[in-house]
Amino acid sequence: MNYIVFDLEWNSFKNTNGQAYYYKKFNERTKFFDEIIEIGAIKSNNKLEHIDSFRVYIKPTIYKKINPRIAELTGIVDEDLKYGFDFKKALKHFKKWLGKDYMLCSWGDTDIKVLKRNIEYYNPNYKVESLLLPYIDIQKYCCEVLGYDRRVSLNEVINEENIVASTDKFHQALDDTKLTVDIFREIFDKEKIRNYIINDADCLYDSVNLNITVDMIDRTRLRARCASCGKYSKRLKLSFDNKKRRVSILSYCSSCEIYTKQRIKIKRNLLGDLVYVSRKKIVELSG
Repeated sequence: MNYIVFDLEWNSFKNTNGQAYYYKKFNERTKFFDEIIEIGAIKSNNKLEHIDSFRVYIKPTIYKKINPRIAELTGIVDEDLKYGFDFKKALKHFKKWLGKDYMLCSWGDTDIKVLKRNIEYYNPNYKVESLLLPYIDIQKYCCEVLGYDRRVSLNEVINEENIVASTDKFHQALDDTKLTVDIFREIFDKEKIRNYIINDADCLYDSVNLNITVDMIDRTRLRARCASCGKYSKRLKLSFDNKKRRVSILSYCSSCEIYTKQRIKIKRNLLGDLVYVSRKKIVELSG
């Protein structure tokens, strides 16, 4: 199996001073924010040895002007995209380059969610799970393995861990991909990484700008289940964190005689429906 580390750059006029009319005009029509303009990726074997690289510019069709802030950040200007592929053709080339046996990886889960939204916008009937899964969030893996108590940037990790970087450039898709691979190679552990593999498409749903109140929640989705046998268990405690959009449940299974801690993250899909992503683990109560 090959590891595919990828990074995206995208154009958007969201929250941009001086471009309010342009943004409003197109957003009202498309309800779309982040249009991908570049894909960069590196293919490595199961020992993280380099195999190949991929880079493509994508000609925008929604936001045809590059946001000045995006141009400043990435160095990508309108002229660079003039002869780029349209998104469908770029995706076709990317899929062919991926091959068959691979694991997608990125620094944080924002890129994979943006890629999912773009695919579903341009190809509504496309089965995104077949392309995007399985998947690993390398940032999450890195932060937990190295003991960071928060999400950190590529630059922070490279400086803090004294990692020799293969490039000194940031915010271009292929360069950010190279830096991600540099970090991944330093902390790669084939056994540990298994715990971070995502095979569930529900994890790719977005929760940005989602405000949840208790009365919006479907109570039938909050039934407590045992982490061992999977059957319904007796709920002992339930709490709701509005800021994190998360329900926490403590339950006890009399059959297995164990306690289960269950966290249910509430997200939304592109149709606006709420999606409940549940994680369970066995816990021991002191005292």
